[in-house]
Amino acid sequence: MTRKEQNREKLKKWKKEQEISFLKTLPLPKRVFQKLMDFLDIELGANSCQHDYSLSNKFLFRFETKVEDHLDFFINHGGGCDCEILANMDELFEEPALNINPPKRKIKEVKITKLNSLELKDFGINEIPKPWKLRVKGKKYEFILGKNKDIVLKKVKVIDDKNWIDPSFWEKRWNQYNRNELDGKKEVEYITNDRYEFVITKSKKWSPTYVWIRPKVSQKWLLEFHTNSVRLKSDLNDINNLLNKIKEG
Repeated sequence: MTRKEQNREKLKKWKKEQEISFLKTLPLPKRVFQKLMDFLDIELGANSCQHDYSLSNKFLFRFETKVEDHLDFFINHGGGCDCEILANMDELFEEPALNINPPKRKIKEVKITKLNSLELKDFGINEIPKPWKLRVKGKKYEFILGKNKDIVLKKVKVIDDKNWIDPSFWEKRWNQYNRNELDGKKEVEYITNDRYEFVITKSKKWSPTYVWIRPKVSQKWLLEFHTNSVRLKSDLNDINNLLNKIKEG
């Protein structure tokens, strides 16, 4: 055997050892991770990431587990949320050393339509003020602030009064989205104007900032706004301009 052939065999053996070592660290069967990546690829092709593990947990539920049960593994491999799992961990299962050939994925095409007005139950708006843009993505309606597609305001499930006045509820929600629950206390601020109540949740060390808005009278709908601490002051002005255009049913 030539030296070149010997080196090739050594490399092959080393790759096999690396594969075995990595597979031993997997908290779930390899096939589960492959299917998880396929699932995330399809879902995130149709919907924006919510910066949490909601999609991954939806998939893992069928295996009677969730991301939080194996959080160290996901975090150590760059999986801080659904989109980070796909972006950073998918490569782990595409390495030739793992001898995995993922099937070609079909990304579901979702029609995105820009709208000039919106009429939903208990919620409507006849005119979209600049710099806001309104689009319907599948069955979801989103207000995009200017050209930044990451700065989104959308309708979410209504929160009851007990949770609304509980700062710890909003801290937990911030943690759920950002996975920084070890960062200590968050800042939870309540503000109001003539028509609406606001909850603003942020951290001293991290930039993600969330604003939740509900009407003071009907409380039939809730808006969730994701931005960052640097933009918050100017974004609140833009939010108020949008809120002034909303008519309640």
